[in-house]
Amino acid sequence: MDIYEIRRANLRALVKKKFNGRMAGLAEAVDRAHSYISRCLTDNEKHRKNIGEEFARDLENRLGLLPLALDKPEGEGLASSGERPALDRSAEVNLPSSQGQNLAMDRTISPPAETGHIYSVPLISLSKAIEWVSGGYKMSNIAIEAFIPCPISVGVRAFAIRMPNDSMAGPRAERPIHRDWIAVIDPDSVASPGQIVLASVKGQDPIMGALTPHGGRTYVKPANPEYEKEEIDLDDPNSILGRTVFVGFAM
Repeated sequence: MDIYEIRRANLRALVKKKFNGRMAGLAEAVDRAHSYISRCLTDNEKHRKNIGEEFARDLENRLGLLPLALDKPEGEGLASSGERPALDRSAEVNLPSSQGQNLAMDRTISPPAETGHIYSVPLISLSKAIEWVSGGYKMSNIAIEAFIPCPISVGVRAFAIRMPNDSMAGPRAERPIHRDWIAVIDPDSVASPGQIVLASVKGQDPIMGALTPHGGRTYVKPANPEYEKEEIDLDDPNSILGRTVFVGFAM
């Protein structure tokens, strides 16, 4: 059984378990056309659509499953110990709007990324951010501390970190990110100058700051003047690890 057959079998099991056998229920939950889901699950090889890497990860995120749950044979990832609760707008979450900032709603972003769905984003150690972005999100060897609710649409590689210092909480910061606040980082969201990113300089521990071009060079500039800005090499694929799209208190 190859990976596509494993994913199809697991998705069929989910349809039966979560949606009483109704493919339409699954289609609505993951915001896909019923015909698309039908093609993913059909026995007709001629008309079948394989469940690829990106779609599999998106399904897991939307259905409240752990990363790679659909890739485990014989439904191992679908057992109760392998699930994480799906969240919606009516759910009680730990980052209420009064205690969070939706940075994707910045005026430089169009269209707004906020949706009616609460996404569940894995909280990982800051030291694992480079490994996660580089492909570790596909593996199971990176410890996940918790799952953080996020009210905006994020990519399959999105992750959350705990802010390790007060570099983004300067006295003049318009949108401070305080020590121990949770920040959601989306590697698949392209950052524009002035937006807040998580970046790494030559593989060192990641830093957060505003993406700042100056004099033909690009810097990551913390909001706190006590912290130095750092130059990054845009030719290095690991220089910008992602854009900070949502922050809030760690509750």
